[in-house]
Amino acid sequence: GTLGHVVGTEVYATAYRPPGYIWVLSWLIVEGQLSEFRVSLLHGFLGVLTCVLVARIAYVLSRSQAVAAFACLAVAADPILLKQSSLVMTETLATFVAVVLWWSWIELTTVPRSTSIMMLGMLVVGLFAGFGCLVRPTTFVWVALWFMVSMCIQGLAKLQTTSIGWSPIESQS
Repeated sequence: GTLGHVVGTEVYATAYRPPGYIWVLSWLIVEGQLSEFRVSLLHGFLGVLTCVLVARIAYVLSRSQAVAAFACLAVAADPILLKQSSLVMTETLATFVAVVLWWSWIELTTVPRSTSIMMLGMLVVGLFAGFGCLVRPTTFVWVALWFMVSMCIQGLAKLQTTSIGWSPIESQS
């Protein structure tokens, strides 16, 4: 039951790994062995998806393909992520989960959606936020701060629109 380095008959834990990452790694075990090749494929797949989602986020926020390409390349060339992705570490999965949360939130809030789509989207955000806490416990703090900042921004937007006598509903008709 210990993920670590084997010396003789002893297993020495290499680091604390939260249960979410261990659970994902358990999918890669074949005949009682964790394949380094499969771990590298997992990290490569997560890295590519992270880059794609970062590009999408950058494009939605800037409407510039150049900004999206730069953001994608910046994540792809991040030296910390590159180094840690070659090891059995949580950085790649934690980054992916954080980017999925950010992307989900942006996709849900940039275009008006039906109530059922919003509820389903918030369920996905909640599931990824919970899973993120199991992958990297500091995600809980990040999600709490993110929620508070989002509520403040929405409150300021409502205050601004009501103070000038304009409402978003009126502008759509």
